Amino acid sequence: MVRPIGALLDGDWKQTKTTNAIMAAPEIPVKPKAPSKQTKTTQPKTRKTTARKTSTGRTRRSTPRKSSGGGGGAKASASASSASSGVKESSDKPQLTALQGLLKGGFAKAREQKLKNAFTLYAAQDKDLVNGYNGRMAGILKNREDNEKSEVDASFANLSNRARESKDLLAQAASQGAGETDTLKTQLMSIRNWDANQADVNRSYFDTQRSINSSIADLNANTRTARMNLAVDALGDYDQIWTNYYNQRADAYTQMGNIHANPYSDSHDPKSTAYASMAKEASSAWKNPGVNKSLQNWKGSVQEQERKLNNSAYKGADTVNNIKRPEGSTLKKWK
Repeated sequence: MVRPIGALLDGDWKQTKTTNAIMAAPEIPVKPKAPSKQTKTTQPKTRKTTARKTSTGRTRRSTPRKSSGGGGGAKASASASSASSGVKESSDKPQLTALQGLLKGGFAKAREQKLKNAFTLYAAQDKDLVNGYNGRMAGILKNREDNEKSEVDASFANLSNRARESKDLLAQAASQGAGETDTLKTQLMSIRNWDANQADVNRSYFDTQRSINSSIADLNANTRTARMNLAVDALGDYDQIWTNYYNQRADAYTQMGNIHANPYSDSHDPKSTAYASMAKEASSAWKNPGVNKSLQNWKGSVQEQERKLNNSAYKGADTVNNIKRPEGSTLKKWK
């Protein structure tokens, strides 16, 4: 049994091991010293952690001081920050090299080929228009020539008919015993017939000539309009080609600027002027020269013509005034 503390004070505390255990038991509450030992052990750790934070803080403070200086400080700081953050740098040099090659000559070479293709197409279409114009104009000129030949044949036939009628009328008048006055009247009859027939011939000739001149004017105007429209379309194609060229260059400079502005890129360049070049290319435009003067002043190779006939100046037989008295005539009183 455990003895009370008062018995132990009487001198029996050395008797048994149980007594020693009882004597040690009251010291258990005194163990709060252990936490003090833990405190002693944790304080150095706290100091080490504080020291590390302090050293890290100094390093971080030293980084912006280096970046504010000249020469490669920003790139070094970006590399240091990317290394400290564990971000791997992106390799943009192949893309940058390709963009520089396109800007130096790739885009310009493609532009020149596109312009050449557009001009080849325009020249072929314009040549086809001119060839079609020449072919239709040749047909119109052939109609003009045929009209003149037709007028000559009809006029000659009319003259021959007048001579035949005049002979027949003279023979009929002589067979009837007509005098000089009646004989002259028969000649006037043949002349009136000739005049009426010739008026029909002339009317047909001038109507055809008017139609031919109208065809020439329409062909010239239509061909000129078609060639002008074709030239305007070609200029529109040129403008589109140049616009695409400037847009491509602006996009390329934008991509270069994005690469240079990326702090995690191996081609990072804070002094890049790519964005300024992009603005310049985006604000550029091709100046349209307009349709050339030679095409604007083109009026066709053949123009309308007004042609007159020799017999168109003759007056009709019914307009003959004051017929002179024939020699030896006594049957009528002539004025």
